[in-house]
This record gives sequence, C-alpha cells and structure tokens, in this order.
Amino acid sequence: MNRAAKVVILTMPGLIYLGMWVMHLEKQIAEGTQAYIEVAGYDPRDLFSGHYIQYRLVLDKQRNLCEDDRVLNCICLKSKAESETFPEPLPLLVADWNKTCASKPACSTFLKGKCQGNSFLAGVERFYIPEIYQDDLARLPEPSFIKVSLLPDGRAIARDLLIHRKSFKELNLEK
Repeated sequence: MNRAAKVVILTMPGLIYLGMWVMHLEKQIAEGTQAYIEVAGYDPRDLFSGHYIQYRLVLDKQRNLCEDDRVLNCICLKSKAESETFPEPLPLLVADWNKTCASKPACSTFLKGKCQGNSFLAGVERFYIPEIYQDDLARLPEPSFIKVSLLPDGRAIARDLLIHRKSFKELNLEK
C-alpha cells in the first residue's frame, strides 16, 4: 500500500466523525427555540483586538439576575412581545424567573449559565464579525439584539447580531 492511500485511510475516520458532529449541531440548532435577546454594552474596541464583539445580555433591567455565583444558575424566559419589527416574527425574550438550576420550576424556555459578579454569563456573550463590517459597527449605537437558538438543555447558540433590528450583514458597506 502506498503512502497516499495510508494517509487517506487514516484521516477518513476523523473526517467522518467531524462531519457527523457538524450535522448533529446543525440539527440541534434547527430544532431549538428561535428568539431574540437584547444585548448592550459592547465595546467597539473589541473589534480592533480581533473579530469578536463582546456584549452582555439584557434579560431584566430592573433586578440583578445573579444571587449565587458558586452554582449553576437558570433563568426562565418569557416572551416580552411578538417582534413584528424584526426580520423574522420571533419572540423577544426577557427573564421571568431566576435561581439555581436545582430549584428551577418547569419552564419550557430557559437559559443556563454562571454568574460572575453581577453578570449572568450564558456562553453567547461574543459574536464573530467579519473584518469588512468593523468600521460600520464601531459607529452604530444600541439597541442591539442577538438571534439565538435555545436548546432544550438550556444552552444557547447565537445565530445573528441585529443592530437597529436589522442583521449586521445588511449594513451599508459603500464607502
């Protein structure tokens, strides 16, 4: 058996596994609950240090959602309003209940995360932005939103970043 055939045979299991893993993730995302969550506080300087923009989730403006930073926390989410002014008619979610995941009531839509100080971190606090959008995003104010897919186990996956209720991909790129 020649060297090229051995390389192909040895790399195939890894490629097959990678392909199956990607298909599994895409299936989870497609079956998750699609919704919008408001975000705030991003620093445009983040774009100069890389292509990720960092922000914080705005789930409740009135109260602190973090009571215990030693354990896993859950936030039950409810629809604030139908979001007709968004590109897709999906709900805009806000916090309905928050405590430790061990004491979580039966809520169908929830977000699992950890508390760091007074900040609830769900793992979706950064979003990849291609370099061609950096200058436009450095000048845009809030309100901003992320489109998420909420999985049944409480994880969330960020799908899109919306600025002024439009996808960042629709920004005017003419210079």
